[in-house]
Amino acid sequence: MANPGQSALYVCGGAGTWRTCQNEVSGPGAVAPGFNLRLARMLLMIAASAHEFAGFSGLRRQRSRAVRWLALGTVGGADALLVANGYGYRAASRGARTILGAWPVQAVVSTGFAGALDPSLEIGEILVADRILSGHASYPALLPPIRPSEARCGTLLTVNEVVGSAREKRELSVRWAAHAIDMEAAAVAAVTTELGLAFYCVRSISDRASDDFPVDFNRAIRQDGTLSNWSLAVQLNWDIRRWTRLLHVVRDGRTAAKSLASCLSNCEFPT
Repeated sequence: MANPGQSALYVCGGAGTWRTCQNEVSGPGAVAPGFNLRLARMLLMIAASAHEFAGFSGLRRQRSRAVRWLALGTVGGADALLVANGYGYRAASRGARTILGAWPVQAVVSTGFAGALDPSLEIGEILVADRILSGHASYPALLPPIRPSEARCGTLLTVNEVVGSAREKRELSVRWAAHAIDMEAAAVAAVTTELGLAFYCVRSISDRASDDFPVDFNRAIRQDGTLSNWSLAVQLNWDIRRWTRLLHVVRDGRTAAKSLASCLSNCEFPT
């Protein structure tokens, strides 16, 4: 991790290629011990599913009627709210607005998993997005100080549904010149930009550009952004080959979650 006041270098992607860029960073202010909401520099980390935070330890789960999953923890020396409110744009937007309207947050990190569009990205590799694309919208993202060996930087494309085939990924890569895809980052970026808060996006690759999913996850996502395990089971239909491939997807998700937690736990997010 770069020291405060130094330049953080990344291997960054632009227009479908990787380049080197840098981001000037400054040290964060002092953090009060414990969770003093009046004094602490609060950080919001928002993902789609609690499984994406599975690599973290020492989190304090909180009961919440406002969002589906909420925990308190310490990330990069800052008090952090970790939130998962479901898959898709609406769930992410709703979760971000709810938390930002109730907690003294100074920086927001859209995080979790991403699917690779660039064939060179592997499972568990960290992508720090410097730009989020969604339809006709484009949102810039700040670059946290991370060593080049720990992450790559590029463009993240937010889409409306799970992209489950290698063919579809190739088409999106050509059309958008993006390096990875997700379903929530643009929603979080839009809310954060509206409120004038610092915005970051750090993702862990959970599926390769060449991977095909054994099921249609879009059929399993409910209107509220939650995932129906029953729908997945029906699609698998006791097909051993599909079950085996799904187990590989789960394994890759665990690898991605572990890598994500390792990166975020050692990263600072200046406001």
